Amino acid sequence: MTGRRDRAEARLAALEAAYLDLLVSALKDCAAGAWGLLSEPAGPSSREMQRHQPAAVADLEALARAIADARDQLGYAEPFEPHVRLVLERTTRDQNQPGEPARALLWLSRLEPA
Repeated sequence: MTGRRDRAEARLAALEAAYLDLLVSALKDCAAGAWGLLSEPAGPSSREMQRHQPAAVADLEALARAIADARDQLGYAEPFEPHVRLVLERTTRDQNQPGEPARALLWLSRLEPA
């Protein structure tokens, strides 16, 4: 039983590491001016906007689903915080909110040690 749990823990750790690597890469692209990572399409043109989102969004969503499944199998009640934050960033709308590149730089500064 311990071997199975250890393998499941290792798989979860690998999924979470892959998510974080992809997130950092996508945040760097966003900070460099590639919009779409931190804003979710809304309104009548949302389908059109979805076509212009970075591929990383779909990849991050797929990894998040796999992470949620793995965490559920291991009995973890808390969600994967980086994905919770990404969803919050993508759905928060405020007229005075900084643009995506500035928000990406701020998030990167918190993720990456100096």
